[in-house]
Amino acid sequence: MFATTIGLVSLMTLSAPTGREIVDAMDKVDDGKTQYSIRMMLTCPFKMKSGKRACASKPRKKVIEGIQMDMGKNGRDGVSMSYILEPATERGMAFKQYDFDEAKDTSEQWMYMPALKKLKRIVSDSSDGPRTGTLFGSEIGYEDIERRKLDDYTYKLIGEETVDGQAVYVLESVPVAKHRSKTSYGKIKSWVNKSNYLMVKNELYNHQGSLVKTFFFKDIREMGGIWISRKMLVVNHQSKRMSMLGLKKLAVNPDLKDAMFDNRVLDDGAYREKLLAPIRDLAK
Repeated sequence: MFATTIGLVSLMTLSAPTGREIVDAMDKVDDGKTQYSIRMMLTCPFKMKSGKRACASKPRKKVIEGIQMDMGKNGRDGVSMSYILEPATERGMAFKQYDFDEAKDTSEQWMYMPALKKLKRIVSDSSDGPRTGTLFGSEIGYEDIERRKLDDYTYKLIGEETVDGQAVYVLESVPVAKHRSKTSYGKIKSWVNKSNYLMVKNELYNHQGSLVKTFFFKDIREMGGIWISRKMLVVNHQSKRMSMLGLKKLAVNPDLKDAMFDNRVLDDGAYREKLLAPIRDLAK
């Protein structure tokens, strides 16, 4: 569900890489074959206070349990499940996503509503349009967490800067003509760490050129042999709301089973607990 926050140490020539070389390196990141995590999500309207964003009212808090695993013949597909543990009124609500490596296949997404015992597939409003809606009521859109296909964009290295003491490439991505109607964003501006190809910041612009969202990736550490951002902040400049996602526990490469991603685990809590209980003990 969260792969864009991880990077890869990659050898490059002495000259600056091209935009496509940068995204190719980012695409080869190692985030482990499997992951288990517990994350805290806070969402609130914000206001500026002493030059910083602060919640304008009490944030909505959710605790989310997640698993993900590489799938497919070459291990390049991926499947993930996310469950709400808290608040109790939303416990059991779940999101499932399957990502395809093949360029022709788009990510498939489903939302499970325990009160209705119904699994609903998330689709766009039109066959040629982007998905709308947000994950668990946050400012993270369904489109934001789809796996982007590299050939759906053109890439340009537009600068080099320093962010939080890190030397970064500044990259501009623009959807190709055939993909423009399928995305809400007309341009993406990314700040990528030069040494390990970690994303440290992402700006998403609409087709009219206005800034819609900014993603900040903070507290990046090596954990279990991979690099991961422990904190993500999503600022929606149009709704004046923000969501913060903080990592509380993580297990890298636990022994996950295919059965953990079956739809049965969505409406059979006892079955889900039986499968996940041993994995929880591994998370730190």
